[in-house]
Amino acid sequence: KLHINNSLFSNNTALKPFGGVSGICLYNNSELVVQNTNFTYNAAHRWGVVYGYVGCTISVYNSQFIGQYGGSIYGIDHVTIIVKDTSFINNTMVSTYDHSAVIDILYNSTLLLRDSIIQNNTASSSTVLDVQYGCSATLNNVTAMFNTKHDEGSANIGISHSSTLHITDSTFRYAAGLLVSVFYSSIMDTSNCTYSDNLDGVLFLQSGSSAHVANCIFTRNA
Repeated sequence: KLHINNSLFSNNTALKPFGGVSGICLYNNSELVVQNTNFTYNAAHRWGVVYGYVGCTISVYNSQFIGQYGGSIYGIDHVTIIVKDTSFINNTMVSTYDHSAVIDILYNSTLLLRDSIIQNNTASSSTVLDVQYGCSATLNNVTAMFNTKHDEGSANIGISHSSTLHITDSTFRYAAGLLVSVFYSSIMDTSNCTYSDNLDGVLFLQSGSSAHVANCIFTRNA
């Protein structure tokens, strides 16, 4: 178990271990706990600044990811990610090899993101969140504003291949590019949320997917 507390990771550039590029790498049921720590202006061209693979657990509390080049947190294959009271601001994601968002989860992984801010991030593909292949993501009390994705056919939040997304008590504003896409037999449910001033649509469903909306406000979206 690796525990990081009251620390700063700044202006680091990741090399290429194990065929990919990451900052902090966890493998095979390892555990990472990050508290009161800032990640600023680091570069991880593939995967993310924090990367977990096969059964790992990543917990991040009261921290900041600011000005990263590449994704912030990436989990593949039964990885559990818990993020609370954390900000993701002014990050630029690239997807030369894989999808890269602020947080990516793939292959039966889970995410709990709560009491956090995602603001002014830019990506060619999914910007805020990418959830694929049997994953489950839960967002509670999240504020996402001024995030931008550039590629056609993608969205700020992408859910696909039998994955689920649960969003409660959250606010999404001023997104450039489609906000949420739900593809390939995936499910989204959202309640007690506000979606306003988004520029290119809020929700797109395709290929046997479904969405459940309750007690939400949609206003001034284009």
